[in-house]
Amino acid sequence: MDYFLTYNSLAKVYLYFSDKCKPVYNDLENNYRIDFIQSDFFSKNRTNINFALIGLSESQTSIDKISAQFALGNKIPTGVIQDIWGNTGHFDQDNLPNFFFVIDETAKKLTLSKTTGKANCIITGSPKHANYSKWARSTSEGERNNILFCLQPLCLPGVEENFFYFLNFLSKIDHRSRLQIKLHPDDYGSVDNVLRWVNKFDQTAKIYTDSEIINLLGQAKLVVTCFSTVGIDHNYLNGFSRQPLGNLIYMSVGSDIRNHISKQFGTDIIPGPTQGLGIVVTEKREGVIKLRRGIFDKKLAINYHQKCQEICQYSLNSKKIINDNIQKYDIR
Repeated sequence: MDYFLTYNSLAKVYLYFSDKCKPVYNDLENNYRIDFIQSDFFSKNRTNINFALIGLSESQTSIDKISAQFALGNKIPTGVIQDIWGNTGHFDQDNLPNFFFVIDETAKKLTLSKTTGKANCIITGSPKHANYSKWARSTSEGERNNILFCLQPLCLPGVEENFFYFLNFLSKIDHRSRLQIKLHPDDYGSVDNVLRWVNKFDQTAKIYTDSEIINLLGQAKLVVTCFSTVGIDHNYLNGFSRQPLGNLIYMSVGSDIRNHISKQFGTDIIPGPTQGLGIVVTEKREGVIKLRRGIFDKKLAINYHQKCQEICQYSLNSKKIINDNIQKYDIR
């Protein structure tokens, strides 16, 4: 956001978000040419808006959906920035944005497949992660002896099941590491329940809620998740780091989670590992073997680090690419 507000020459930027996000943007109004707007803004026709950058939440009643409908009704060009492969959010084939700004060729292929070739995809790399280089410098030093599991909402199909699989697999390995669990914000009220589950396998494990995810990722020698964007966060943090941070594992055992992944990405195979960006556990029989590799295999970590470095270089100009496309609509 800071980049677009600094380098975009459009006369005015309107920003619309939910009330809970207000503290994040408190300083923007004073520092940039920006107006915070309320829902009644959308009740009027607008002819002074050149471009709408819209989010990709799935809810049909979300701010993103309201904004998209408003833009369509006022014939305002729109764009969305994907943060994970193939995500089309609340859009359908008959109501697509003008641009999908996507992270790589795989994301483009999946997005085109999900929209039967209708999406206009521009490969930009990941603007979200272009600044990770400064964090990587502070996380690449020191010992890493943590195994970190980053949970997604427990209500999602297969997430709770795969978390239990992970705990069971890990209990069969003499890893001598500290187990850390990062809860998803949707489940902060479930700390006690999760702790009871974890204590059945490891009574020294620690549960985190509001801790900065970047710090936890940087301190782990192995990061495990189901299909979270945290995996991509780790790709970039690792790639910008001078030394390998460790390994990344995705858990997708069972039909429930595989079907959900297929709905999200357009494929039931998590795309990252097919590019060398982590490994994936898809069968119970391979769980202990792959977890052991993730913990102890230094060559695997070196190869993963090299793949991460490649994608980091690709994303350095992502913000400029997106901004240049938006600037084309400055028709003052």
